[in-house]
Amino acid sequence: MSSNNYLCKKCKKKVMLDKIRYDVNGVDLICVDCYDSKANKPATNLDTEREERHINSGERIKVICTDCRYKFSLRVGSNANLRCPYCSGNSLVKDQTSAEDIINEVASKPELYNF
Repeated sequence: MSSNNYLCKKCKKKVMLDKIRYDVNGVDLICVDCYDSKANKPATNLDTEREERHINSGERIKVICTDCRYKFSLRVGSNANLRCPYCSGNSLVKDQTSAEDIINEVASKPELYNF
């Protein structure tokens, strides 16, 4: 019968399954004692920089797919794959049209927009 003891990646102690947790990196298994001691430490500069970047990255860019004309937005500085979520096309252009532009176009060419 196999034992349910796991080796803590930090302190190298063998602990039971109910005393093991995943580290903040999501990969390493560490014991509850190491997990708790890590959780009580103050945030490092790297952690605060990541939080600031996350807060400041709320700015978004409006984009249009030229293949299917789907409109969506992307977060500035995102590592996301630059493809259309609707058709997976990669022909994207920045959407620079505003409501005022549309109104001005309709007002300047009323013959094209007879309702």
